[in-house]
Amino acid sequence: MLVVSNYNPWVLAAEIVLAAGLLWYFLGRRKLPAKEERHGPSRLEVKLCGTFTPQEVRTKCGNFAQLVIHRLDEQPPDELFEIEELEIYELLPALHVTIISFNPQKRGRFAMIVGGERQAGTLIVE
Repeated sequence: MLVVSNYNPWVLAAEIVLAAGLLWYFLGRRKLPAKEERHGPSRLEVKLCGTFTPQEVRTKCGNFAQLVIHRLDEQPPDELFEIEELEIYELLPALHVTIISFNPQKRGRFAMIVGGERQAGTLIVE
């Protein structure tokens, strides 16, 4: 018995290509490794009561970072914070949280100066 079909061969080819594409999309594609996912800036949290706690904070060169300073001192009312080599200068009000966003472009150990003269901690850029 011979069966004659009125089915167009181009439609059959298109259906095969579509089915193969759907199979590849759902079953064959690779997922990205978790470590390649990008998140927001790294948060470096410190408390300032005379000196920083912790004394050293670390970040990566070329990655955005946020330095979150919890100032617990009451006096003086405002104190200058600076990392001169990275050109970071900020006024820290007493009993206030200050967030400083930056993108370090050079590696090294940088003194975090408070009050214009005393080193209160170290920023390490790796």
